[in-house]
Amino acid sequence: MILSMSGQAMSFLATVLAGAALGIFYDFFRILRRVLRHKTMAIAVEDAIFWLVATLLMFVFLLHANSGEIRGFTFLGVVIGAALYFLTLSQFVTKFAMVIISPVVSMVRFIKKGLKFGRRYVIVKRQKIHERMKRRFEDAKQGHQD
Repeated sequence: MILSMSGQAMSFLATVLAGAALGIFYDFFRILRRVLRHKTMAIAVEDAIFWLVATLLMFVFLLHANSGEIRGFTFLGVVIGAALYFLTLSQFVTKFAMVIISPVVSMVRFIKKGLKFGRRYVIVKRQKIHERMKRRFEDAKQGHQD
């Protein structure tokens, strides 16, 4: 299908926005990595998920926006959109998200630590009670034997 110059310009701007959207999507994973500790395998799985979802989203986008036609400016628009996002808004979005998420994560870690302490306390108390009851039972058993 032949696009007019204005149609090509609109398609290019749409791909620039799609590139920025992919940048935001990638920042989600970057924020997740900062907030939660990750092992190498988890990072590899996250990267695979990112690329699979990004590929699927771009396929659906190109199918909808360009009738499935892949043009040179499509790739250029995605790269420019992602680059513009990372050079301008990414740092702000990441810091803003960290300001919002960090207190929540800290609270969850505090509660988790408290529950772990409480569980340890209950286990120790249960063991002491069990030992005390065992001694009393043994003392009672010895008292009947005498």
